[in-house]
Amino acid sequence: MVGVVAFVILGTLFVEEAAGNKPDILNRYSPPTIAQPFGTDQVGRSILIRAIYGGQISIAIGILAVAISITLGSFVGLISGYVGAWVDSLLSRMTEALLSIPPLILLLVLSSALARDSSNITVLGREMSNTVVIVVMLIGLTSWMQLSRIVRAQVYSLK
Repeated sequence: MVGVVAFVILGTLFVEEAAGNKPDILNRYSPPTIAQPFGTDQVGRSILIRAIYGGQISIAIGILAVAISITLGSFVGLISGYVGAWVDSLLSRMTEALLSIPPLILLLVLSSALARDSSNITVLGREMSNTVVIVVMLIGLTSWMQLSRIVRAQVYSLK
């Protein structure tokens, strides 16, 4: 994991993103060489540069989705365990109901429903599709339930 993070962060010091988007039709599907260590794709773009900048987006999606999941799961678990009574019962039933829905199906249905507008947004100087934001939110909002149950149990044991 450390190697991948170092690869995507340090790689930006040596190459620019624009170079990874530049097509070179004469060098389509070229194998790895000294100039192109990972080779090129169907329009001649460098796979190495695209892996560096694509890896940054993938790591950002993972970190943000986990942050949302931890925040929401901890909050629901703390409230449920600390308050108890009918609040605990309500939050526990809600959590169990959400756990019964297969997450992949939920992600596919929600992403297709929410991704109607395909406009781009700019985050920290990088332009990306709004579907990236939707995917981050959906992953974070559909993966908090297990953590909530663990936090609830820990709060009950400490209480």
